[in-house]
Amino acid sequence: MKIYRVFAFFCLSFYANVFAQNLIVNHSFEQFTSNAWHSVLSVDFWNSGPSQEGNVTVKDGSICVGLRFKSPIADDWQEYIAQIIAGKFVAGKTYKISFYYKLADRCVFSTDDLGVGFVHNWVGNPTILSGFIDQIDASIKNPENTILTNYNQYRQFSQYYTATGTETYLVIGCFKKDANLTYEPISNPTASPMPDIYFFIDEVEVFACPNMPESLLENSYISCNQLPIELSTSVSADSYLWSNGSVGSSTQILPDEELVWLEATFGACKMRDTISIQRFSGPSDLGSDILLCGTNGLPVELKVSALPNETVTWSTGQVGSSLLVDAPGNYSVIKSLGTCTWTDEIQVLDLFEEIVLYPNPSSDEIHFKNENAISILNVASEDGKKLNLSPINVQELNQLIKELKPAIYFLDVELNSCFKSLKMCLINQ
Repeated sequence: MKIYRVFAFFCLSFYANVFAQNLIVNHSFEQFTSNAWHSVLSVDFWNSGPSQEGNVTVKDGSICVGLRFKSPIADDWQEYIAQIIAGKFVAGKTYKISFYYKLADRCVFSTDDLGVGFVHNWVGNPTILSGFIDQIDASIKNPENTILTNYNQYRQFSQYYTATGTETYLVIGCFKKDANLTYEPISNPTASPMPDIYFFIDEVEVFACPNMPESLLENSYISCNQLPIELSTSVSADSYLWSNGSVGSSTQILPDEELVWLEATFGACKMRDTISIQRFSGPSDLGSDILLCGTNGLPVELKVSALPNETVTWSTGQVGSSLLVDAPGNYSVIKSLGTCTWTDEIQVLDLFEEIVLYPNPSSDEIHFKNENAISILNVASEDGKKLNLSPINVQELNQLIKELKPAIYFLDVELNSCFKSLKMCLINQ
């Protein structure tokens, strides 16, 4: 047991040392001799307090750096800071790169061009770094068209970078000359505005990320009902945070949640995965069978309610939430989403076709399709004489037939408010 504990402690310590080591020494600019940062143009190092750029605040320690991205008195005056990367980036490995930035509180213009670039395969005299600047593009940068306006507090720039393995120096700046620099006025109530674009930078960190999975969750989840569902990840991480605030490798998702994200922490690095929750809308209602008197009521539109991501297929082969029916018949429908399905069917009946007399001719009694719903309004002989005083049913008609002589008779029949005249022929047995 003791051996196991010692080994576990060693593994955890090794993990922490490897993946929690900042690869940028002097990350908060406190050292000016050994491990000093290198600058391009006249970069300023500031303590907290008033300055010509406005009030200076420091995020970490007692020193921060000031970088000018645009000057009203000199063209293409873009300042940069650079630091050698401790150790060596591993090709294909992911690194978390972050620092804090704040716009000077006298600025009334700002830009979205803040980023990080790298010098590759060079560890020579740092005083000639300025010669590399025009060859460097920002490898990671602030999103375009997101003008940085935080002049009253620091914000963190934090992104992930996949290394080529040739990076030797990390460089922070804007990497654009005046002609290509994106900038615009900002709302700043300062009493002493200046036309420069000037940022304070502090607390630069670069951490190697441990191997992380390609994804934490499946791309989507389909639920066949409207009940809460349990989502979980099989990925092992240091910590978890779900979009609903839950922590842990699983959480319960309520019916009204459509997009769910999970953020997992691996050492100093995080990754986030988002999935969509699709819920099957469930049963619809085609309604009762449709009864027609002849074809005058056609065409008839059949409809089911369905969500845009659901598929509705009719027995005719047509796909869509509605079907235009132009003939009587039996029709069925299937609504589906993934493995979730609902089916229903409906009859479109022409009642004229349902009012059928048989056998005809007959010697003793007759029958009708749906005869329990049949009403005989009139029974008349060939000379037009009415033989019944009021509507009768089929059983009563058969009683009447026993009293009639073989001949031709005419029946007025009603089925669900649909009326039809029939000829009945009685013959000798």
